[in-house]
Amino acid sequence: MEEDNILKQCNMVDSVGEVPTVAATQHEPNLIDIKEMLVDIQSTVATILRENQELRQEILELKSALNANQRETEKLKTKLTKAEKTNDTLRNELNHTRMKLKDHIEEMNNLDEKYDNLEQYSCKNSLEILGVPEGTYTSTDEVVIHIGEAINVNIKLEDIEISHKLKRKTTKPIVVKFMSHKVKSVLYKARTKLKNMKTSDVFPSYAFTS
Repeated sequence: MEEDNILKQCNMVDSVGEVPTVAATQHEPNLIDIKEMLVDIQSTVATILRENQELRQEILELKSALNANQRETEKLKTKLTKAEKTNDTLRNELNHTRMKLKDHIEEMNNLDEKYDNLEQYSCKNSLEILGVPEGTYTSTDEVVIHIGEAINVNIKLEDIEISHKLKRKTTKPIVVKFMSHKVKSVLYKARTKLKNMKTSDVFPSYAFTS
């Protein structure tokens, strides 16, 4: 039994110790194969170099385009800055103009108010006389005095500050401004007496010219 085991172990050693051998079936490259391989390698290298050159050129073009874009961007930034400054200047000028316009409007309103007050003050002593025929008087002061005489209101030449005709296409009205409001008021209150009078009653010369 022990001998059989020893034999088995030896057999196992022998079987393990055996080294298998492989027959050389691969073909070793000759000079032609090596030359073709070198040509392929050179072609590949040339292709890689050409592609690298093309990539390098593309990179240069991209860098150039990027630089151009950066320069254009800087120009646009400069223009934008100038435009913003111009806008600020124009905005300030607009605000200043608005303030001046506001001042002018206030000044005009004040002047209008003063003019209205002055006009009211002027009208306070003034009357407008209508319907006096042309050719019945030599002066507008004469008209005022004749009307006063016709309605029993004593009006002197020194009571009249100024009188004149207004430009109208029809019979021209006469505006008279008195030296005092009292004289104007007396004549104005007595005007109702003229309703029962004829033009010839006030201007006797009208009866001969009509």
